Amino acid sequence: MNLPRFFIPGVILSFLLVVLYLEIFGIFEISNSVQTLFKVRDREDANGDTSANLGLFTGDVTPRYKPIVVPLVTGCGRSGTHSVAAFLNNIGIWAIHEGAGRGAVSVSWWYAVNGASNIPEGVDMRDHITRQHGLEFRPVIHLVRDPLDVITSISGCFCAHGNLSFKPTIGLGGAYWDRVSFEYVERYIEIPKNASRVLKATLYWLHWNRHAAKHASQRLRLEGLRHGGAVALIAALQLRGDTPIDILEQVNQAFSVHDAATSHRKGRITWAQLSEKVGRELATEVRLQAVKWGYDYYDFKNMGFGQ
Repeated sequence: MNLPRFFIPGVILSFLLVVLYLEIFGIFEISNSVQTLFKVRDREDANGDTSANLGLFTGDVTPRYKPIVVPLVTGCGRSGTHSVAAFLNNIGIWAIHEGAGRGAVSVSWWYAVNGASNIPEGVDMRDHITRQHGLEFRPVIHLVRDPLDVITSISGCFCAHGNLSFKPTIGLGGAYWDRVSFEYVERYIEIPKNASRVLKATLYWLHWNRHAAKHASQRLRLEGLRHGGAVALIAALQLRGDTPIDILEQVNQAFSVHDAATSHRKGRITWAQLSEKVGRELATEVRLQAVKWGYDYYDFKNMGFGQ
């Protein structure tokens, strides 16, 4: 078949025009900047540094769109993300639990490690726009809860209901969420194949929180939100200009988390029991990390852990 005389030069010219168009509209530039930001994040993670300017990106950021910036409150599961999302909504700050949307605060443990990438289907509650454009989480607030409470809760069920046998009239039961949650966690945290539920919960609390801490500009304890922490939370989100008195009044009306004195809650695991179940070395590491993050567990009682 004989091609027209100017066919090949025409194809080459068309290709060059497309390249010029993309360059003019900055698509190549955006792509390069996204790749650079990924490299910066990886370098910061390797050094264990944190930065107020360090965002978590979804892995599906495309060259065509600029990622949407969304504030994120994150930590490990069973650390009060439900309560924090409800509190923010009750005081007029739009928050989405386990999801993200333009103009809203994202409150989710799922996003702590890898942004919104690879979230299981049915769990990722992003809207269409954020799925299309991708996300940059900034600022990132690390929400942490007493390890004994979290380990006790997840040992029962890694689910909101705290019961593996729970089966709602509508929706999925506790066993489903427990399985899906641990499957996702084990993509990023090494957990022994035949680990007990207590060991799995312990490793999860320690390492997932450390992942969240790498990206955070500020850390808040769940137990302290009713005692001034909520003021710091609102300030860290950089969304409103409420006075501390205004926020505290709203906290007393809207926030449902009990005071920090939860050590006598029935069925709560003790440090001695944790040491017996997961080994002294790991239990000590968890306790020291809790102390570093503001929990009053200084008295090791000759390393016997007491209660």
